[in-house]
Amino acid sequence: MIPLVKLPARSIYYLPGTAPAVFFLADDEGGGVLINTPPFSPELAAQLESVAPPRYVFLPSRLGARHTAAWREAGAKIIAYREELAGCRVGVDVALDRGWRFSRTVDFLPMAGRTSHSCALRCKAKPAILFLGPALSRTASGWPGIEPCPDDHSYENRLLGAVGPRHLKYEYAFTDDFDLVKSRCGPGAGRAITLELGNALQATYPRRPALLRPRSQPGGANCVRHRNRARGLNLLRASASSSLLVDGKSETRTPDGVYGPKFDGAQCA
Repeated sequence: MIPLVKLPARSIYYLPGTAPAVFFLADDEGGGVLINTPPFSPELAAQLESVAPPRYVFLPSRLGARHTAAWREAGAKIIAYREELAGCRVGVDVALDRGWRFSRTVDFLPMAGRTSHSCALRCKAKPAILFLGPALSRTASGWPGIEPCPDDHSYENRLLGAVGPRHLKYEYAFTDDFDLVKSRCGPGAGRAITLELGNALQATYPRRPALLRPRSQPGGANCVRHRNRARGLNLLRASASSSLLVDGKSETRTPDGVYGPKFDGAQCA
């Protein structure tokens, strides 16, 4: 396991060579959570146990539902939307459609579109963390964004669902296609992903500025006056060159959408 983020109350580890990417969240309050499932082995189970008891397996989508039977036999409970795993012959111990919460600081967000009932796990305690599963994917900049996949359940639902994360505050984000070298996960993920999603929405809905503006800003999606303004107004979209504060340093966004250096494997440590 490779440590990615170490915080006072929780740590995040990455299991290299896994696809979809497997992460292990060691939370002081809730215990250990596998995000997606690696092949089971007593050696891996013991390694996880040395960090935190692996009490749960969270499946953001059916795409990561592998080797679940062995982990259930080892005592881990499966967390997922029951409809998402229908037909996969995977038992669900904790159904998210009943509003279950993992702990006071960890909850789950619907992110349908890539699959019918995909979802994300959110650690709300600052610095906040999102595990987005397949809902977002790595873009050319290295940050998670949204691009169409040939087997999307509904790309339009993915786009509309992506409006939600743009209103959240978080510092780290991880996706199913995480790559230790190419991916960027934070800090600064919230603002960078907001720009990525804003560009994707602008490209698809060029005449819907109210949809693009975060609700927290005056004249957002819920403001009648803003809806009556000129259609071409788009205050969210970044200019060709803008700055992003990452870890106390200002990084410049060039016209190709890249912020500073790529993730070097120690950026999240």
